[in-house]
Amino acid sequence: KLRYLKEKIESLPRISLVRIWPKGYTRKENARTIQTWFIGLAGPVVNLEKMVIDDLHIFKDRCFGDLRKNLPHCQVSLRTFTLESRIVTREDIFKMLTIKELVMEAPENLPPPPVTYSTVTQGLVS
Repeated sequence: KLRYLKEKIESLPRISLVRIWPKGYTRKENARTIQTWFIGLAGPVVNLEKMVIDDLHIFKDRCFGDLRKNLPHCQVSLRTFTLESRIVTREDIFKMLTIKELVMEAPENLPPPPVTYSTVTQGLVS
């Protein structure tokens, strides 16, 4: 669903770049579990929310549609699932996440990258 949203936003004429942060951040608040995803946008800051609001509504409708389809008899899930969106500037991201949360650890047990021109010039292999 996030990739579909990314593609929709990328198709907007004034948006030059869209990136999804590769992992969601899960927190417990009271009895709720909250998962936060970040999508980075490059484009004009003015009216940015107005530019993407329709795509966000479509994304929300698709999420609720899948929830109804996958859990048709679970009214608790339908009542407790919420989806919010907000525009956060780069400077304000630290108000939402700690530095520790932002630092991504490399997955363990990965095979070494292949020896290619790119990996050698980046210093990933010798």
